[in-house]
Amino acid sequence: MKKQIKSLEITLEQLQGKHEEMEDKFDERSENWQESEKGENFQDKMNELQETIDNLEMTIDSLETFLEK
Repeated sequence: MKKQIKSLEITLEQLQGKHEEMEDKFDERSENWQESEKGENFQDKMNELQETIDNLEMTIDSLETFLEK
């Protein structure tokens, strides 16, 4: 089970890196683009990715707690 948790942690780090890249890309765009439909769609994808990251963090924490028992 520890191998699976480590694998999930690696995936988590990759997703966090991708989210940071997306944030940088978004911030580099003009304000007009950010407020456009494309910008809003991009921000929606970033929010969905953050939600996935949060859920994965909770899953890892739950698994670690389970293993401690």
